[in-house]
Amino acid sequence: MKQIAGTVVIDRFSKRKNAGRSQIINLVSAKMKQLELSFQDALSTMIFADGSGNSSKDIDGLAKLVSDTPTASGTVGGFDQSVYTWWENYQAAGTHTSAAYDKLIADIGLAYNTVSKKKDHPDLIITTQTLYEGIEGLLVKTINYNSDALGSGLRDANLGFENIKYRGTVITYDEDCTASHLYLLNTKYLKLNVDRETDFITLETERPINQDATVTPILWYGNLTVSNRKRQGVLSAVT
Repeated sequence: MKQIAGTVVIDRFSKRKNAGRSQIINLVSAKMKQLELSFQDALSTMIFADGSGNSSKDIDGLAKLVSDTPTASGTVGGFDQSVYTWWENYQAAGTHTSAAYDKLIADIGLAYNTVSKKKDHPDLIITTQTLYEGIEGLLVKTINYNSDALGSGLRDANLGFENIKYRGTVITYDEDCTASHLYLLNTKYLKLNVDRETDFITLETERPINQDATVTPILWYGNLTVSNRKRQGVLSAVT
């Protein structure tokens, strides 16, 4: 279990300047919202990292659970992946041959097949915006515009895709995803475990004896875990 903590600190002077008829915003609510967004950003960053940040106090992220080096010595969930080979996730380099992303669809296919078992397949493919746009570029070489069936002429030129899928699995991107990486995840075996009594709880507001301010701590305890690494895959160094 790891912990994330933050505080809302409001000094009395700021409260008084934002009180009565001169009040522009609810200062407490605004500070709480700001902290909530900071928590979201921190968690999103940690989910793609390896848990070594902040002196290993960060949660275990995909860089650890779905490793670029699954055959190297290293303990994940209590198992040394170099000893227990059945505990290794799939990994391959997605380096192009002669043109950018010319092997990417084939590499995704091999990874998808390898981490699948019977009807148990990845249900989420997540990558960077750059690679997502690279995949989108592979899908459209020419675009034809056809008039509608009623013959009233062309009214809209609707470009782009609302969704991109591979064999029914949604492909999406996240700004915090590690550069040049593409993850094929079976979320059935990934879980963000949260302590039921410490899920972004607000502790009692206190006033330090040496400050003209109040301090309200916010706490979260939990960790990202995996129960079946064999069903997870990553393409690294994709070009």
